[in-house]
Amino acid sequence: MPEIALGRHRFRPGLFATLLTVAFVALTIALGQWQTGRAAQKIALQQRLEALAAQPPEALPGRIVDAAEWAQHRVAGHGRYQGPPFLLDNRLYRGAPGYQVIQAFCPEDAAEPASACVLVNRGWVALGARRDAPPRVETPQGAIGVEGMAVLPPPHPYELGSEQQQGAVIEHLVIERLAQRTGLKLQAFVLQQTSAAPDGLVRDWPRPDTGVDMHRAYALQWYAMAVVAVALWIGLNTRRRAATDDAVTKKDPANEHGDEAHGG
Repeated sequence: MPEIALGRHRFRPGLFATLLTVAFVALTIALGQWQTGRAAQKIALQQRLEALAAQPPEALPGRIVDAAEWAQHRVAGHGRYQGPPFLLDNRLYRGAPGYQVIQAFCPEDAAEPASACVLVNRGWVALGARRDAPPRVETPQGAIGVEGMAVLPPPHPYELGSEQQQGAVIEHLVIERLAQRTGLKLQAFVLQQTSAAPDGLVRDWPRPDTGVDMHRAYALQWYAMAVVAVALWIGLNTRRRAATDDAVTKKDPANEHGDEAHGG
């Protein structure tokens, strides 16, 4: 490739290094643009979640519905808790170990065969002094009102063996298992309770994180790598011009006058 003079330096990039740099910069910029696009999608999702949270609560459906359509919707219902509470193990709150209390809640009109109940995450309770003695959680009696956020349960984890279907303590929240244990028809979402209740449970739910900052950080890293690649390409192909190079392009004035004298 042609050489470019830059004062006392010369810039002469090689063809292979130039092609490699162009390909790398194009790749990193494309990846940065992809992460930027993902961040824009997550921003739109965050705005949608905030809009849903600002809307008034919807009535708890008495029949099975599409859980994905109800996710992150505020829901309120009036009914009764059915069956015993379950303790979802290994739940931390501000670094303290404990359980989340899961219990089936049935709307008042859930007496028909096609009616459905819903699992309510009532909140967090501390582990207690002994692991072999789980804390006792009281069940509210009679018809009560419950309000919360409909959330999808986490994906079913890989297990080496089947979970014991007995006792109040459970390792994973699997709706199908709890439906078998309670004998109830359950919605495919969980109601994360936000309404107050005199039960001593902690209902301090973290705000959903859509990962916008993560995608922005990844995009910045890819763009930075493109800038570094260009800087290395320039730096590694720029050399200080030697004295002989200067002599070729610029003749010594003293020698020039001497030549004229001999010529005369």
